[in-house]
Amino acid sequence: MVGPVLRQLDEVLSRESFRSEIILVDDNSHDGTVEIAEKLSLRTPLRIIVRTEERGLASAILKGFNEAHGRAALVMDTDGSHPPSLAPTLIRVVLSGEAEMAIASRYVEGGYVVNWRMDRRLLSAAATLMALPLTNGLRVQDPMSGFFAVHRGVLARAPVRPIGYKLGFEILVRCRPKPVVEIPFVFHDRIAGSSKLSFRQIADYVWHVGSLYRLAYRRLWEPPTRHTVP
Repeated sequence: MVGPVLRQLDEVLSRESFRSEIILVDDNSHDGTVEIAEKLSLRTPLRIIVRTEERGLASAILKGFNEAHGRAALVMDTDGSHPPSLAPTLIRVVLSGEAEMAIASRYVEGGYVVNWRMDRRLLSAAATLMALPLTNGLRVQDPMSGFFAVHRGVLARAPVRPIGYKLGFEILVRCRPKPVVEIPFVFHDRIAGSSKLSFRQIADYVWHVGSLYRLAYRRLWEPPTRHTVP
């Protein structure tokens, strides 16, 4: 699915006035992802980073952030669940200064999920309920979304130490971007590949949420700070 997604992303980005690049981070997979990407002829500059020493979605995204050159960074999957057509909207919201973080949301008006098994729906609902108290001040309804754009200056506010794969949630709690805008989108269950959700990942998420609740408790004794886009 990586080929069609990159071509669609290139198509929408090439029509925009802002300069952009595509960074593909691969954990030395053997499914042909890198070979397919290398054969593509795109108008948008494409950089492929193959990691051989590290593994994990969150750390792969952080690697992409560190390699990026622009003011705004967009995160999306290449399995067909995130529509490339929405990418420019998310980026424009951040570049314009309207928000420090723009999230493609399944749960605001106009957003919804199709072709999702009931067990996945229930797990997502439970994870979201656990997370909402930590993002209450930001008024975010879909903190679990993995499709978002963020001003790169936000990441300098606090060390980001994700446990598992919910990096967007980690950024919301640790870096406190304000304001945050949610853009509705229709989430389709992955078209290509298989879900990597496992008991270990569920346990990691519970541990992750616990660590962020401990952080929130410590912050109760700290004076408030004002965040602005640099």
